Amino acid sequence: MFDVLKGILMILIITIHTIGFTNDSLPADVCIRFLAGLYRYGGVIIALFFVLAGYSFKPAKNLKKHLKKQAKEFLLPYAIVVALACAVIAVRGALDGSFSVGSVTSVFFAGLYGATKPFEIHGVWVSCIVALWFPLAFFFSDVLYQLLWKIKNEKLTLALIWILTALGVLVPSDIASFVPWTLVQSVSVLGFIEVGRLIKKRKTLYEKRNPFAVLAVLAVWILLHIVSECNIGANLYRFLWLDYAVAAAAGVVFMKGYLASGLADAACLAPLEYIGRNSMWILYIHSFELVAFPWNAAFAASLPKGISPVILFLAANAVRIAFDVFVCVGINFFYGRYLNRKLGK
Repeated sequence: MFDVLKGILMILIITIHTIGFTNDSLPADVCIRFLAGLYRYGGVIIALFFVLAGYSFKPAKNLKKHLKKQAKEFLLPYAIVVALACAVIAVRGALDGSFSVGSVTSVFFAGLYGATKPFEIHGVWVSCIVALWFPLAFFFSDVLYQLLWKIKNEKLTLALIWILTALGVLVPSDIASFVPWTLVQSVSVLGFIEVGRLIKKRKTLYEKRNPFAVLAVLAVWILLHIVSECNIGANLYRFLWLDYAVAAAAGVVFMKGYLASGLADAACLAPLEYIGRNSMWILYIHSFELVAFPWNAAFAASLPKGISPVILFLAANAVRIAFDVFVCVGINFFYGRYLNRKLGK
């Protein structure tokens, strides 16, 4: 039902990362600066993924079996991406003569620690995992949410969810970014997951709402982020719970708008549906290229000169999206053949 929406969100995540690269690495451009300024509105994109997770939430009958399944789905690909990124960095460095042990170990330790910001400890440089914080937070928030719903007292469960959420939001970004395995972010997003569960339980998406209330939510969301910023990966909520509540409310409004638009059933949007259905795999692929092939100033220097940053942004973003999707298609194809052989088909 929400695959097309997930596809749109995944495209936006890739685009936001490309905008950030273009703004940081290429000559200043009015259009790029404007697009980069919209980054402060990106919190609702991430919030929506967790709201959608809550919408599809079901208490696990066998918690141990569920955790094994989740670990296989999230932690195993995470480890594979980190290992592949380290291997590519080592090979690339050996080929172009820039190899250093530190370039490999910094990524390895970043993956081991789950660092969302680079730092140095006892002379050892630890890079950051960039977009890989997302599957980590998905895994750990799911584990915690499942554990909380094992409590037989529902009122206590709800109280703990919102208390933990409120406390997580209070943790400053500079501290949260250095807590291992995105544990702070995993606690902070519990409220988004709970919002998803509640709107499904109450059938909120199918209720008629006052259009003025919808416009009010969108207006507050737009106006608030002129002076504020909500970055869930960095656990940044400048206006704390107000930012959080507005991101959740705006996410629900976008879900209602999506269902009302009929996009979910549009046959012409099958490519977006495919991206949404495979959004986590595409995120892993995107994370791999972010870590293994960082789009930094050195890379920017190798790009053709005299081309508008806007054109470079559009071209780079198109290449990125195409690469991530085609690699996903290839993985699905070969994995499908492997399963067919295993099953004797």
